Amino acid sequence: MLVRGCLLSLALLLSSPALAEDGVTPDAAQATNKRIAVARGSTPPPGPPKRAEVVACTTPAQRVSMGERSVVIVRCPEDCIARLDGRGGLRRDDRTWEFTHVEPGRRHVEASGGLLNRRLFRGRVDIPPGTKATVYGDSKGNVKLTRHRSLGAAKKTREETDSQQASHLNVRCQKSCTVSLDGTRRGASGTTSVLLTDVKPGTHELGVVFTVGKSHRRATLDVPARSEMFITVSESGGVQVTNTKALASTP
Repeated sequence: MLVRGCLLSLALLLSSPALAEDGVTPDAAQATNKRIAVARGSTPPPGPPKRAEVVACTTPAQRVSMGERSVVIVRCPEDCIARLDGRGGLRRDDRTWEFTHVEPGRRHVEASGGLLNRRLFRGRVDIPPGTKATVYGDSKGNVKLTRHRSLGAAKKTREETDSQQASHLNVRCQKSCTVSLDGTRRGASGTTSVLLTDVKPGTHELGVVFTVGKSHRRATLDVPARSEMFITVSESGGVQVTNTKALASTP
């Protein structure tokens, strides 16, 4: 739609001589920046000519400047409860709060904490549009924007970090089985060995269903970052982690 609007404006300028032949002056057409619909060889009807609206052309940078919303991270010098424009956010840890869908512009940030729930800081910060912005309030009550970057760049960095921290799980069954991780089947069914890659560090639920008898075995695994875990599953012994080692770096 944006490209169409730009092409309409260009076509209007190029068609100015033809419009003049039909009784419409180029100055009148350019003054309105709108296309005048007049069929060649026809007599214009009485009254003002009909005009077609032209869609304005905007670039991604212009759309951001028009008010794309941001994500704001508020950090405190100690355990706190932070608010942005009077509303609460999502607590990331004792000193960190996250606020999403924040309108760009000058925003009011405050936090309280301590035994008496005293005010730690309060102030106004200019939030750029379409960014992930970090705001820090110090022990003296000052508030400032310490960092900001585009949401696209922040997402790319997070994906790269997750990829660098991912682990592998080597699952071996004593009999033919089907393996699932966090409720999603991984690998082929009816096999005795499955390699699970790109597993994020943290707690995961490993499930195994044996092909013959359909017996189930489950276990909760605490997967370290950049590790390779070797797991053996049997009907009698259940799920057992036999070895864990650091994942070899790829060249």
